[in-house]
Amino acid sequence: MEFDNYAAVVAKTSDVGQILFDGSALTVPWTHVPRWGCSCTAFSVTHGAHVISTVDGSSALLGAYVYGHSLTEFSSSAYGYAVTFDGIH
Repeated sequence: MEFDNYAAVVAKTSDVGQILFDGSALTVPWTHVPRWGCSCTAFSVTHGAHVISTVDGSSALLGAYVYGHSLTEFSSSAYGYAVTFDGIH
């Protein structure tokens, strides 16, 4: 079954430039949430393993969630998982 896959990330607005996806800067549009001082984004990802991390030496913290769905003529399925982050600071 073929899935459409996505990742959602939340970070302090000041840390957005420190977030990496598969080793490269995460260059997707972010939505700023002023009341909380954070920003969030969601973007599609390809099937397979990926790494969401921060720039070496950064004290940035983040939260992430991956999810996906499949809708065919005969069935539909969905999944969602919180992403773990081992932030050693």
